[in-house]
This record gives sequence, structure tokens and C-alpha cells, in this order.
Amino acid sequence: MMKNLVPYPVNETGLMIGKDVSLTSSHRHYSHLMMIYPYHLMTPVNVSNQALIEKSLNHWLSLKGALQGYTFTGAASINAMMGKGDRAYDLLNQLFDHYIQPNTLYQESGPVIETPLSAATSIQELLIQSWGNKIRIFPAIPEIWSNVSFDQLRTEGGFLISASRVNGKTQFIKVYSTKGDTCRVETDMKVSLVNSDKRKELAFSVVQNDGKMNISFSTLPGETIFLSEGNDQHQFKVLPVRANIKENWSWGLKTKP
Repeated sequence: MMKNLVPYPVNETGLMIGKDVSLTSSHRHYSHLMMIYPYHLMTPVNVSNQALIEKSLNHWLSLKGALQGYTFTGAASINAMMGKGDRAYDLLNQLFDHYIQPNTLYQESGPVIETPLSAATSIQELLIQSWGNKIRIFPAIPEIWSNVSFDQLRTEGGFLISASRVNGKTQFIKVYSTKGDTCRVETDMKVSLVNSDKRKELAFSVVQNDGKMNISFSTLPGETIFLSEGNDQHQFKVLPVRANIKENWSWGLKTKP
């Protein structure tokens, strides 16, 4: 059946809705871009796709009038996939400033639960992404987030990942394998030490690409793997990060104090 598939329809504005059907009016959803996100069938890993993805995204956002909260979560996630953390951060802030209510809820003609859940996913994708048979650590961190940490976020392959970044530099990555499988991690950290809590010796391979290190290693069920530039395992602690936003008010209030 693969031989019967046709190329994605494209014109001067980018990806189209379908054959001979251009996107000419504003719409809150990005259904014509689903091959980019969330399916990752068209990705910026292929350099020839990058310009088309950006053109298609920019054209969709340029059509004003029907854009809603879900627009900004999808656009943020696509930018995060492309490594554009500052742009994704700006889109999410537009969502929070203009659409999400103080109690974290969102509505259009009525309550719409998928938008807040999608926003939570978009935030997570600034921290970690797993697609294309690879786990990407801190793939789209906004410049303002110099200190970032997360603990046990689940990825494809049944891995629970923890990591910490201090002053714009990744300190460590911790991988817990729930079922045992080959793990492939991409990071900007100059990894020199890969340890296991179950094995004295652990074979791993490293490939460098565009300033990133791609590390591949096997795992056992229930095993924890520690990656660092040479730090001892007792330093692998995920600590809370102080917020650096100027405005801080409590969720659940009817108005800002």
C-alpha cells in the first residue's frame, strides 16, 4: 500500500489541506500540519523539510480571526520540535496571558479541557522530547530558563528520565529503565561518564552531531543509568528551581491580587 501514497500537497504558502485545497482562512486547529506534529512524519532532522515546516507554520498563524488557545499550544510544540525555545515560550505566554483563566481552566463556547492539557504537554516538550527513536534532553530551553530540572518524566521505550541544568549547562541525566531496552539520548552535555547501578561496566557508543552528543546504551529492567561529565553519583539530585518571573499570583483566585 505504501506505493499508492502520494506526496503531501504543497503550494507557495506551504502544506495544503488537500489536493487543490489551500488554507485560505483562519482556523484554530492545525489538522493540515499533523504530519509535523504530533506524528513527527515530517521533521527538521531532514534539512530539506525545515523551510517547508516554517513556511507552513507561519502561514497558518498569519491568518487571523479564528485563532484560539489550542493554536498556541500546537505552534509552541512545533517550535519546540525545531529547537526554537524562545519562540515556543513566547507563544505559551500569549496563551496564558489571553486565554487561560486564573483557575487554569479554558473555554470557548464552553469548557475545553484539551487546551490546558495540551499546554502542559507543550511545556514538557521544552524539557524533553522522545521521537525518531531518540530521547532529546533540554531540546528547546528558553534563554530565560538558565536553571531547569525535572524528575522522572516518561518517554518512549518505558524510560523515566531525570535531569538538571544550572547556569545554562546540563549537569547530569539519570535514566531509569522500566522494561529494559536500548536507550538513545541526545544532549548538549559533554558526557564522559556513563555508570549503572547494577553493572560495573557498561558499554556505550557516542556520535557527535551539530554540537550535540548522541549516546546509545543497553539497559536492564529496573536499572538506573547515570550520565555526566564525570560527577559522582551522589551529586545526581534533582533540586527545586527558584522562579524568575516578575509576576506571581495564586491559581484559583477570581482576579489577580
